[in-house]
Amino acid sequence: MTTEERWMILKNTAAEQLSLIDKLSLNESFIEYYCEPSFEPFFKLQITWTDKIVKWYYTEWDIVADRSKFYELDGMTKVVLIQPQPTIKITSGAITPGMFADIIAHIRQMKISPKIDPLHMFTLDGSFNTLSLGIGDVKTIYSWHTLPNEWNDIEKLVDMILAIKNSSTD
Repeated sequence: MTTEERWMILKNTAAEQLSLIDKLSLNESFIEYYCEPSFEPFFKLQITWTDKIVKWYYTEWDIVADRSKFYELDGMTKVVLIQPQPTIKITSGAITPGMFADIIAHIRQMKISPKIDPLHMFTLDGSFNTLSLGIGDVKTIYSWHTLPNEWNDIEKLVDMILAIKNSSTD
C-alpha cells in the first residue's frame, strides 16, 4: 500500500470519527457545524437541547500533526509501514437554556434563500463548511467555501454557536 493510499484511509477514518460524536434520537433538535479549514484542524460542533439543558460536543482532528506522519516539510512522502490512527480530541459541555435563547431566536428569524445563480466572486479560501439544523431526520443543510453576502445570518449563527464551547458550565 502506498503512502498516499494510507493517507486517504486516515482521512476517511478521521471523517468517520468526527461524524460519530453523539447519536441523535428522532425527537432531538440539533445544530451541527462542520469545518475543514485549509491549514488548521478540522472540527465538528454538535449541539442538542431540551427545555432543561443544552449539551454540546466538540470533536477535532489535528490534520497538521497527522500530515507530518506522512509527509516531510518539503512535501516529499515518508515511507509509512503501518496505518496510523487519526489524532482526535473530543470535548463536551453544557449550558443553560437561557444562554441558548438568543441562538434559537436568531434561527427562527433567518430567511436565507438557496443560491442557484452563478456566484460572482472568487473562492480564495480552501476551507469547506457545513451547517445542519433540524430535528431527527428533518433538517436544513447549508454548505459553502465562501459565504455569499446574502447569507450573513449564517455567519452570525456560526459565531454564536462557536461561543457556546467557550461558555460551558462543565
